[in-house]
Amino acid sequence: MTDETTILTAQPQETGAAYRIAYDGRIMGDDRGFSTLAECEAEIDKRIAIDRRDAVRFDRPVLYRKG
Repeated sequence: MTDETTILTAQPQETGAAYRIAYDGRIMGDDRGFSTLAECEAEIDKRIAIDRRDAVRFDRPVLYRKG
């Protein structure tokens, strides 16, 4: 069985002014930016916690992990 989880990482924007969450290395165009790495990392942790909660609630596999 393959690992089908999406890896979430914090990546700096090209300008270096903000960090954005990357999904398997790709930044989605509609996701907001964070002014510090710590804020971005906290948001990743929050999204993973929500995903884990929903995995239990809806009896499905965990979709995200931190990379």
